[in-house]
Amino acid sequence: FGGYARGFRAPPYNDVNIGFTNLQFGYTAIPNPDLRSETSDGLELGLRVSTDAVHASLTAYRTEYDDFIESTRFVGIDPATGLMVYQSQNVEDARIHGAELKAGVALGQIAASLDGWSLRAAAAWSRGEDRTT
Repeated sequence: FGGYARGFRAPPYNDVNIGFTNLQFGYTAIPNPDLRSETSDGLELGLRVSTDAVHASLTAYRTEYDDFIESTRFVGIDPATGLMVYQSQNVEDARIHGAELKAGVALGQIAASLDGWSLRAAAAWSRGEDRTT
């Protein structure tokens, strides 16, 4: 199987308008009214197999982003207050790719005494890259 997806995400309200300071833990989050909408192009390819006893799927994906929205990124220390400053910002060019594996066994198909029991497992790996820097 395979698929292509074209995505759009407007900046979340909290990323644009957040304003929060925590003096006890020494940080502040500031708004970013200039945050741009995120767009993406993604491709997914995979393989599925299913029998009465076993099912499994392996999927690989890759998505390219323009103006990826990175929520609450550390941007530095405010010299006036000494607080760590966080702000949501756009990453001009980003990529995320990865793979997922899911599998299961219906144990009742192997032994009648195990009817109604099954084993299921899943694993995923993913990596993101800021291609601007």
